[in-house]
Amino acid sequence: MKPLNVDLRRRSTPRVVQGLVLVAGTVGTLALWAGVIDATNRLGELNARRDGLMREVASKTAESLPASREPSAAKPHEKARVASPSDWPAMLTALETVDMAGVDLVTVEIVRAERSIHVDAEFVDFATLLRYVDELNAGEPLPRWAITQAVIGPGGGTGTRAVAVAGLVRATW
Repeated sequence: MKPLNVDLRRRSTPRVVQGLVLVAGTVGTLALWAGVIDATNRLGELNARRDGLMREVASKTAESLPASREPSAAKPHEKARVASPSDWPAMLTALETVDMAGVDLVTVEIVRAERSIHVDAEFVDFATLLRYVDELNAGEPLPRWAITQAVIGPGGGTGTRAVAVAGLVRATW
């Protein structure tokens, strides 16, 4: 039998090939990095252009909008809104100060989205409901409080007295 000469060492890649792979990798990395820098610069230019266009459109829009009306040129019902944009605390004070016999307040709901106050109350009779709304509107240049619903029925409400009228009163500010 003939002896086998086996070399179990790995063959090494020639140094020239290793050098070429290293140079190609470095050149590729530098090319990618240059592309990233170029894209970043281009993005900055596009953002600056966009901001300029947005400022231009905003200035044109501001010029094209009609001038707002002065409070003196507003209608009478708008003057009250301009003078006091949120009068609901004063309206709650009006609810507290008007104290009439034959009136039971059931719920008071402030609806900010509608800029209104809804009051559900029970009254002894319809005349009391009308007097109550008149008292709430006393001293106001324009009536704010209005009856939105009135149900006339037999007594036996949730209050201490027999209720003949259940009413919903609403005011806006």
